[in-house]
Amino acid sequence: MTRGAGLGGLLRARGGSVRVTPMELFFDLVYVLAVTQLSHLLLEHLDVRGAAQTALLVVAVWEAWIYNAWFTNWFDPDRRVVRLVLVEVMGASLLMSAALPEAFGERGLLFAGA
Repeated sequence: MTRGAGLGGLLRARGGSVRVTPMELFFDLVYVLAVTQLSHLLLEHLDVRGAAQTALLVVAVWEAWIYNAWFTNWFDPDRRVVRLVLVEVMGASLLMSAALPEAFGERGLLFAGA
């Protein structure tokens, strides 16, 4: 598929080598923060309940990362509309990462909303 084909030219070109954009790399840093938050959460609650809660949060963060990776694999981050979507999702992911330490407490709604 060529760059201009399908969905108004928003899809990535297929075939050959595809470079990773700086936007995608920056986006991954948000998830590095999330993994760091999860490891600190587990260290603070090193018991069975803490491990179960952390595992549940890992699944939520992992699913969010997978869907975002899928999105950037199909849609071209160099297109303005796609980049705007990525910035909005990155902001929500940053809020989710910030809410992780208290996701089962006072920041639960912020985590779920993000």
